[in-house]
Amino acid sequence: MTRTATLMFTDVVESTARAVRKGPRQAESERVAHFELVRRVLAEHGGSEVKTLGDGVMAAFDSTVSAVDAAVALQQRLHESNRVNPDSVEVRVGLSVGEVDEADGDLFGPAVVEAARLCAEAAPGQVLCTFMVRALVQAHSGHIFDRIGDRTLKGLPDPVAVEEVRWEALVAPGLHGNFATVDDTTASSALACLDAQREVPYFRAVRDRLMSLLAPSPGQTLVDVGSGTGHDALELARRVGAAGSVIGIDSSDRMVSEATERAKSAGVTNVEFRVCRAESLPFDDESVDGARSDRVLQYVADAPRVVHELRRITRPGGVVAVADTDWGVSMFDCDDLDLGARVEQAWTSTRASGTIGRRLYGLFVRAGFEDVEVFAHAGVVTDIGEGAGDQASATLYRDSILPGMAAQAVDAGTVTAEEASRWIALQREAIREQRFLRFVVMFVVAGRVPAT
Repeated sequence: MTRTATLMFTDVVESTARAVRKGPRQAESERVAHFELVRRVLAEHGGSEVKTLGDGVMAAFDSTVSAVDAAVALQQRLHESNRVNPDSVEVRVGLSVGEVDEADGDLFGPAVVEAARLCAEAAPGQVLCTFMVRALVQAHSGHIFDRIGDRTLKGLPDPVAVEEVRWEALVAPGLHGNFATVDDTTASSALACLDAQREVPYFRAVRDRLMSLLAPSPGQTLVDVGSGTGHDALELARRVGAAGSVIGIDSSDRMVSEATERAKSAGVTNVEFRVCRAESLPFDDESVDGARSDRVLQYVADAPRVVHELRRITRPGGVVAVADTDWGVSMFDCDDLDLGARVEQAWTSTRASGTIGRRLYGLFVRAGFEDVEVFAHAGVVTDIGEGAGDQASATLYRDSILPGMAAQAVDAGTVTAEEASRWIALQREAIREQRFLRFVVMFVVAGRVPAT
């Protein structure tokens, strides 16, 4: 019987040396566990085991896409095991597609030889395939391939065009890049992210707009809602001078502690930081001269209440200025549009008010502010590769935003860990080819409390 199939060969790297080092009992235990993992991956991706070959497996797939998915999934899971235990098994994988002859439960033909020889050629952790595999898969999946070149493989008369399937490590779940809750386990990454954002020109432009609209002057008492590390509160304190004062509030004990220490180190004495929620500000009515908030309301379920609180505590004639992002109109370019949309939807939905940007103007009007102004800050990010001109943005995106968005999508259940890793791979490929693009919009709104 002749049919078309995609063949996958796997092989444990240095299995003999491992067996000698580990001893027969441990080596056999590892071998059994490894075959169980391979069989789980095959079952998940529609592959059928043809036979075992020492410490490897020969498998067949009706779908070439599924075969590549399985090869990548196997490498990702083994990589995860190695992250926990650096002495875990490593594997090489070879893939080929073509007509095969089936007899007595075995498969024969050039495609079988190609897959076997490519497996032998592969380095630890590598997936090698033929150009035909790439041609069948690339248009229907987000996998990325690198051309290796023609290779002369044992047993085949002509050189074979060889490709490598690139893959990324599995994305671990866990809410990264979400400042709604900052505790001891997330504080370090949150602090690093906030410090990195201070150097990004786009965020600086928004902060400058807020400062201009608030127009702090000596002797004023101002409030910074969502003060974070205290950077902006310290700047406000310098502007209001010794006769004025600034109170920074944040829902995180860790952030308030950090901001307090930074103020002390900077020698700024007319600023204090308190732990409280933005929905219930600990100030009397009409007790401050103005207030600001930068990217806080997206994390608050009852944003209208926060706006009313800001108006309540501000004296007649005082100004309130707020900036926030509208994630519903922010986007990445992505070769896999469906996958990209699910990652972005998760980022929006994991915020209590993910589309608050477009609502700020209306909330200020309804709250009774006068002279309400609204400004849109659109940002287009393209160059985030090594050596980028705006290195602060590049580092922030590569180290924080991309993995953070992928992790939140896994947490939200809109993508699997494998899909999240593929999304990161697509974005990194776009970076490598200098075609990365992200578009983001923040709105800045300010209003004055009526004098009467």
